[in-house]
This record gives sequence, C-alpha cells and structure tokens, in this order.
Amino acid sequence: MLTRSHSPSAINNHTNMTSYTVDTSKRVAIISGCSEPNSLGAAFSRDLLARGWTVFATARKESTLSQLKEAGCHTLELDVCSDNSVSQAAQKLVTLTGGRVDLLINNVRATHFGSYFGLIFQAGATGAAPLISTDPSKLASMHDLHVLGPLRLAQAFYPYLKATASSNGPSQRSKIVNIGSVISNGMPWHTAYASTKVSSTPLRRVEYTDIAGRSADLE
Repeated sequence: MLTRSHSPSAINNHTNMTSYTVDTSKRVAIISGCSEPNSLGAAFSRDLLARGWTVFATARKESTLSQLKEAGCHTLELDVCSDNSVSQAAQKLVTLTGGRVDLLINNVRATHFGSYFGLIFQAGATGAAPLISTDPSKLASMHDLHVLGPLRLAQAFYPYLKATASSNGPSQRSKIVNIGSVISNGMPWHTAYASTKVSSTPLRRVEYTDIAGRSADLE
C-alpha cells in the first residue's frame, strides 16, 4: 500500500488509486538499456535490487528482460526514441508506484558499424567504423537515441522525481544519472558514436543548471 503522498499536479491523480502492486516504502529506480544480461543497465538493476530498491528495468523488447524479472525487478517496454513509448512507460510506472520515482538512470546506447552492418540499438553493443562509411540517416538515428532519448526520459519523469524529493525531505534527494563514454574524447573509427556523446554533454550541463536547487540532482 502507498505510504506517502505526492503533489496531485505532479502525479496526475494517481494518488486516487486504492492499491498498488509494488512496495512504495522502498526507493524506486527506473533504468534504461537493460536488455543485455551483461550490460551496465542489468548490473545497475541487480545492484539496486540488492540494496533494497524497487527497480524498473526497461528495454525496447520486454521479453529480453526475463532474467531481471526472475531476479525480482519490475520490467517495462521502453523505446527512448518514441514519445509515445516513453509516455506509456511513465504512466505505467507511476500508476504502480503512486507517483514515487527516486532515481532515473539514462543508460541506453548504440554503436554504428558502418553502412554494411546498420545501426545496433542494444545496450552493450560494441563496434567501430570509419566516418566516411557512416550512413548519415543512421547517424541521425543514433543522435536521436543518445541525445534526445535521455532528454525524453528526463522530461517525462522529472515532475515525479521532484515531487518524490519534496516528500522525502532534504536528506534524500532524487537523482537523474546520465551514463557517458570516454570515447567522447576521441578515438579512431568511433567518430560517429563519439559525436553523439559529445552532443549530449552540453545538454546535460544546461539541464544541470536548469534543475539545480529544485529537489532533483543531475549526475
């Protein structure tokens, strides 16, 4: 049962529900890019689960999350490149938690193998290709994934992160964690991937300035 209340404007009347299927006395985390069993997303999910958190692991195909579900995670289908998918995932989560969200980890990533191999949309995928062989349309898709994807999630969940932090008090602030890459500093045959990570950096800095002092932290 829900053990706390949040701002009605922030949780879109989800507090009117009478029961929930998750333990809302625990801190709640949502993590993107969890489809690969050995991915960072899966590792974050298992670690937070072991620390007593309620964890929502996500991937484009929920069927890829069976191991995390068996471990005790809640799972959601989430395509960060789709406004509709992000909105649906957010509504499902806050319905289950009564609006509680303490942590968002933006972890999804993809790498481009060149025009012969296409774009890989799986957490944990690795590869390299010279920029001259990169398909511009696939590069644009990668920017959508790495730059706009995290922004979509931050916009969808920030009202709930802020409301949760206000309910928790100053000792337990909510957080948005964006996973970067050292490749953004430059590495041969990784120019396409690096360019997307470089592009996301100033957005994160501006985002940090925008929300500084407003209950939720950005890392």
